[in-house]
Amino acid sequence: MIQWLWQLKWALVIAIFAGPAFAYYSYKNEQRIDHVMREGAPFTAVVTGGRVERHRRGADEYKLELAWPDANGQQHAETLNISSDYASEIFQGDYVMLDTAEIRYLASETDGPLVVAADAPRQIANQHTNMLLGIAAGIAGLILSPVWFWVEARRKKKDEEEIEEELARIRSSQAQP
Repeated sequence: MIQWLWQLKWALVIAIFAGPAFAYYSYKNEQRIDHVMREGAPFTAVVTGGRVERHRRGADEYKLELAWPDANGQQHAETLNISSDYASEIFQGDYVMLDTAEIRYLASETDGPLVVAADAPRQIANQHTNMLLGIAAGIAGLILSPVWFWVEARRKKKDEEEIEEELARIRSSQAQP
């Protein structure tokens, strides 16, 4: 139990820095998706496949494999991550039940970000939630870690005082004949 508490104390310290970094990363992703949806060129892509990657601890990651020609007729293929909410609509078991999907991408950026149009609102909402969680983790770490260190220092001081009192009591009982 003590080891677990010690690790939690340091996790709170890490959250002070990791929380805002995660929030910033999520904010930038949210802005990127929004920019592509507003400024991106729409294309209809053929769904060539999809897969579910099952990770340890039960997390699933959903991917959609797409192929489409751009405005110049050049063929492109890409595998995109999609949200679990959208995946629940288009996957049946481990198979994709979708023939085509509307995508958007910035034609000016050849290696730019791609967004599945039907999934964009969910991804924006997920990124916004992640941003709020990162901010909350940073604030929690900023508030709770100093309190944790203070409580631990008080407990240590109290333990030292109790040890000194016990030693003084033992010395006084040994000094009396």
